[in-house]
Amino acid sequence: MSSIAVAADIDPLESPELRRRYPHLEQGMNTDFMTASLRRTVFAGGEIHSLEVGRRKAEVGEDSCWLHYELRVHTTAGEVRDTVVLGVLFSDAADASRYEREHLRGLAARARFQGEAPPRATAVLPETSMALSVFPICGALPTLVDATHPGRVSAALRALLPDVSPAVRSVELVELRRSRGCVLRYGTDSPDLPVVYGKVGYAAAGNTLRDGLVELVESVTGAGRNLRFPRALGHSSELDLTVVAELPGQPADLRIAEERRRAVDAGALVAATLHGSGVSVGAPHSLEDELGRAASVVQLVSRDAPVLGERLASILAAAALAAEATPEQALSFAHGSLAPSQLMFDGSHIGVLDLDRLCQAEPAFDIGRFLAPLRVTLAKYGYGDEADALAARFVDAYRVGGGQVTPQARIDVYEIVSLVRMCARSWLQLKASRFRHVLTVLQARATEAGLVW
Repeated sequence: MSSIAVAADIDPLESPELRRRYPHLEQGMNTDFMTASLRRTVFAGGEIHSLEVGRRKAEVGEDSCWLHYELRVHTTAGEVRDTVVLGVLFSDAADASRYEREHLRGLAARARFQGEAPPRATAVLPETSMALSVFPICGALPTLVDATHPGRVSAALRALLPDVSPAVRSVELVELRRSRGCVLRYGTDSPDLPVVYGKVGYAAAGNTLRDGLVELVESVTGAGRNLRFPRALGHSSELDLTVVAELPGQPADLRIAEERRRAVDAGALVAATLHGSGVSVGAPHSLEDELGRAASVVQLVSRDAPVLGERLASILAAAALAAEATPEQALSFAHGSLAPSQLMFDGSHIGVLDLDRLCQAEPAFDIGRFLAPLRVTLAKYGYGDEADALAARFVDAYRVGGGQVTPQARIDVYEIVSLVRMCARSWLQLKASRFRHVLTVLQARATEAGLVW
């Protein structure tokens, strides 16, 4: 108990190991420094009146640290443009120069920018060992420059949907993650598909996602459940782009009591429906696979926070040991990343997003995967004392909805493994506040489950 409590005091930016590996990380996270640096590099020579660096994101990797800056550019002509600049921070300036030369410059020639192109689409800050690029130039996702080009995406959509032949009129960045992929929102000229979403670099693509959703819709049709699933429109291997139709609705606001109960009941219904659907699409995903995913992220943390990494690894080991005492469930069709944020409410209809990780897994996987972020969000909003009651409500609603009888001990294991991975990822993303929320929940759940480390 005390050892993990000590780890809760760790601020990622205060890690001596991380600061030694990336001596200029503090400058990269400094708004004033980066505003001046971007002004004299990427935007040097342009008709820029002022530059505002807003939200910053980060993610520590094995050999570099990825930085994401949301900018508002004010031009001398009175225009205001929002854009994103990506930075890749290295330990050595030579590595930054090499990365910019070998991975970014070639992409710049193919990139199309919103509004006027920046004076320089790529640059290097040698004093901070950082390579810079203006979105959509991204070394981790090289096809992003093509997936954001309206003409190239229109050609891909015409090949995928010859009966509709939509032309892309607008491209909007929804989300970009270094370790996962990018979500784009396309506005088209088609009255049938005015908005579609594109996913670059995501786990499930093409036939797997399409076939799984087709089987799922066929299974659910006529079952009297107001569930909606996105229609997979196809996959372009050339663009590494999976296209899905838009689902209407809004996610639940977990700050509101009624919305919390609504999200829990809906999540239980979705899980029970998926698990009982009989859909056979998707690769098997075992507890060992899930432990391995968590362990790989913990290993990254251990490099710069060895005490924390050791504690998280010991919890994973204890979870694996506890799992041996619980019966393994038969595999069924699973969402793979079920969470309250994946549910969209539109009147009485429930939309289910992001089945990119669809698989065949134990029912306890989806249940634990849902409860982990639910508890963390409740803790963040100050409703952590409701978590146990809402978790019990989920399990009850799942069984009423036709879900399989699932041992609580098996749910606990999957939930704790999800919390370990969330904890490690929060640390790697330098989100000190979220990291503490997750770690506090993890400590409580591990104690309640009787895991000893």
